[in-house]
Amino acid sequence: MHVCMCVCVCVRLIWAAAARTRASNGRREKEQVKQSQGQGEEDEGIELTLEDEFERKMDSKLDKIGGALSKLGNLAGDMGAELQYQSRVLIPELDARVEMSKDRTRDLDKRTRRLAR
Repeated sequence: MHVCMCVCVCVRLIWAAAARTRASNGRREKEQVKQSQGQGEEDEGIELTLEDEFERKMDSKLDKIGGALSKLGNLAGDMGAELQYQSRVLIPELDARVEMSKDRTRDLDKRTRRLAR
């Protein structure tokens, strides 16, 4: 469960850093284009709202990924509990049955050898 949460947090941080890098690179490029065209910074408000919308969508998607990872973590926990149950209860029972079959087979083999003489 802790690994799942760490992965989710790491993915979210990576995506946020990448989004900030893309946004700053995009701003620089737009500023360079505006300066070459002689425009001021009047369109900056529109750009920020587009970036904000992109970040909201990214956060929404990361939340969905986090939810999916949480569900996978719960499934992993359930699988671990099932494996513990099987190793504590079912495997010793199976070993006892195999040992009993092995003893019966050995006894039948001895009888068969006696009858063959």
